[in-house]
Amino acid sequence: MNINIVTLFPEIFSALNAGLLGQAIKREDININLIDLRIFALNEYGQVDSKPYGGGEGMVLMAQPLEEAIKSIPSSPVCHVVNLSPQGQQLTHSKAKELSKYTDLTIIAGRYEGIDERIINQFVDEEISIGDFVLSGGEFAALTLIDAFSRFITLIPTNSNQYASLSSSCGSSDLRTYTSLWPNDLIRSISSIDLILATILELAVLIYSRDTSSIKSDARV
Repeated sequence: MNINIVTLFPEIFSALNAGLLGQAIKREDININLIDLRIFALNEYGQVDSKPYGGGEGMVLMAQPLEEAIKSIPSSPVCHVVNLSPQGQQLTHSKAKELSKYTDLTIIAGRYEGIDERIINQFVDEEISIGDFVLSGGEFAALTLIDAFSRFITLIPTNSNQYASLSSSCGSSDLRTYTSLWPNDLIRSISSIDLILATILELAVLIYSRDTSSIKSDARV
């Protein structure tokens, strides 16, 4: 998969080189192409933003630098362009899985009050939001988005059955988890045992509810 990222701060994406995602990049299962928006600045001062036309608060990333940055990306007839925006569709497990199926994906990591609407109309296929909260920039949202859909790409994780137990697939974690008991520590052990017994009961209820749901689904089929 080829991932193009249009950003003012390409150095932030060095985090992608860590962990399983970093291993996938080394294997070239995933290729990251960083496009520094500042290269396409309008003047020697590196200007890529301007006040909203007609007035308004904040600054907006300008159309011309963004257009040139997007057009600099090697063309692909199937490239899907995503703009990260609070007005976008909420990121979900199913949406991440859908995005993982693209062979070429371009992500616009905006800043300030967003990007010029003309870029959205002309180049963007969809807008995505990672949640109802404020970040300092789209780069951190892009990292979250990339990590979410990369899990569905080959060998991340190596066990495909692991997807079934991902907490994000069902909205919340099924069970509380603990490490092993501390030996020679009676107080900690008693506390942990109580918690583990409660977890076993919780697990039994969960298995029962899943079996019941499965029976109902079979009946509907």
